[in-house]
Amino acid sequence: MRCIKTITLLCLSGALISACTSLPQGAVPISTQTEAAFRQAVALAKAGQTTKAISAFTRIARAEPKLTGAHVNLGMLFLTQSEYQKSVDELNTAIELNPTHAIAYAHLGLALRKQGKFDMAKAAYEHAIQLDSRYALAHLNLGILLDLYLGDVNEALVQYRRYQALDGDKDKTVEKWIVDLERQQKSSPSPGGHPG
Repeated sequence: MRCIKTITLLCLSGALISACTSLPQGAVPISTQTEAAFRQAVALAKAGQTTKAISAFTRIARAEPKLTGAHVNLGMLFLTQSEYQKSVDELNTAIELNPTHAIAYAHLGLALRKQGKFDMAKAAYEHAIQLDSRYALAHLNLGILLDLYLGDVNEALVQYRRYQALDGDKDKTVEKWIVDLERQQKSSPSPGGHPG
C-alpha cells in the first residue's frame, strides 16, 4: 500500500483529523472532483447533517470503491446513528482495503462493543494499538471496555494511564476513573483473602 493523498477524515468527536487515504500499488490517484466531494461530505458531517453526509460518502464510495476514507467515515457516521451492523460492514471494508488503518480498527471496536461482542471489540482495539501505539482514543476505549464490560480493573488502569500520558491535556473525567479504580484495588481482597 502507498499513500496517494492526505485528506480530512471526520472522527466521532467532531474534530477533524488528517488521515492517509491508501490505495493499492498502481491505483489511480483520486480526482480533484472526488477530493472536493469528500471535503463537502466532511463539511456536512461536521455541520451535523448526518443523513446528507451519509448520502455523500455513499456516492463517493460507489464512485471510488477503493477509497478507504469514504468507508471509514460511513462506518463512523453509521455508528452515530446506532446502525451498528452497517458500521461494522463499512469499517471491515475499509480494513480490507487498508489493513493498517488504526482508526478503522478503533471504530470497529466501538461498533462491536455496541453489539455486545466484547471479545471481538477488545481484539479490534488491541489491533488499533498494535498499528499505532500512540493512538490515545484506542487506549481510552479499550480501557472503558476492560473496566465496564470485562471487569479487568488492572488492565483498564494501564489503558487509562496510557491515554492520559498520550492525550497531553489531562482529562479530568478519566483522572477520576483512575482514582476510583485505584481505590477499588486497595479495598479489594487479594487472592490470599486479605485487603491488597
